[in-house]
Amino acid sequence: MWLSDFRVVTPDQVLARGSVRVENGRIAEIATAPVAGAALRGDGLLLLPGFVDMHGDMVEREVEPRPNVRMPMELGLRDLDRRLAASGVTTAYAAVSFHPGSAYGHIRHFDQTSAIIRALKSMGEVLKVDHRVHARFEITFPDALRVVEGLIAEGAVDLVSLTDHTPGQGQYRDLEAHVARVARETGLSRE
Repeated sequence: MWLSDFRVVTPDQVLARGSVRVENGRIAEIATAPVAGAALRGDGLLLLPGFVDMHGDMVEREVEPRPNVRMPMELGLRDLDRRLAASGVTTAYAAVSFHPGSAYGHIRHFDQTSAIIRALKSMGEVLKVDHRVHARFEITFPDALRVVEGLIAEGAVDLVSLTDHTPGQGQYRDLEAHVARVARETGLSRE
């Protein structure tokens, strides 16, 4: 099937009036000019490759848009999927964390994170975007290891990153700022 007369963006140029032939869901050929008999005419619209979101923090917000306001998981994930697809994202890595004591509360609890991952994987046939899972393993929270290992064994995780948010380095280099933030987010005193 030919898509003709688009501004086609390739890795090294933009074709002002290019065409793309698609076969079996893959690009089979790119032409520098319009072709006759095309299945779809773009009339100069922009045709881009799909975007890949390598670290999306979006999943948690979809199932709990505000603290303690929970959406049905499948509804939240389907809504996210539609917005990503409409934005040109074809592959999205959902970056999920495993830390029940975080300022995000239960949304990062082992059970909740595992449920989100399993729901995302089980909905693969009805979603438009290729959803992948980026498991963020915090090395200062070793209790999550057994959960992450189990999800890897299930084939539910596509990427694992090791994160270290130990106070005194990285984004928490300023210890006084870190103490103030934790006190504010948890309601604890600075002491």
